[in-house]
Amino acid sequence: STTSTFNRPYSIAVSLLGDIYVGESGNKKIRKIDTFGNVSTLAPDITFGDPNGIAVDSSGNVFVAEHGTHTIRKIDNSGNVTVYAGVTGMTGNSNGVRTEATFNNPRGMAFDSVGNLFIADTSNHLIRKINLSGNVTTIAGSGNSGSTDGPALSAKFNSPMGLLVDSLGIIYVADTGGRKIRKIDLSQNVTTIAGSGS
Repeated sequence: STTSTFNRPYSIAVSLLGDIYVGESGNKKIRKIDTFGNVSTLAPDITFGDPNGIAVDSSGNVFVAEHGTHTIRKIDNSGNVTVYAGVTGMTGNSNGVRTEATFNNPRGMAFDSVGNLFIADTSNHLIRKINLSGNVTTIAGSGNSGSTDGPALSAKFNSPMGLLVDSLGIIYVADTGGRKIRKIDLSQNVTTIAGSGS
């Protein structure tokens, strides 16, 4: 509804049913706009730690990248909220089991067609992946700030924030600090597809 109010809406995602989910950073809430235009708050009793990224899986579960707590939270279809990945309040770049892995200011997120979740791990300058078994791996970025293209794990990103995955599994990254749009192809190579860096 156009009469609803928001406070610093930061991220947005659309479910397969057409519902729109908004990470509202200013109020630290997740809002839903249904297909009729009705606005509601998901898990209204929960305060989210600066929700800067949002993604919806094929079952309608909502995932929130919490910039403030360095975690990924999950809101299931019953409204239950859990820490899906990361350790609350702990920064790092450790891979492994999702509830033991660490992130540093995660932001943009997107699912691929089979259900892997990709995350722009902004302050680590990395692109991370949570697979269907719940394991976190680094798929691109050396961990050092920069804008070097090349093989994914030696390429450099500079504060990546936005991320999407197309139907083929190609990943596109808004490399904010580098002022470029980058691509991670199916051969695990990173290239710059737009932007001069200026």
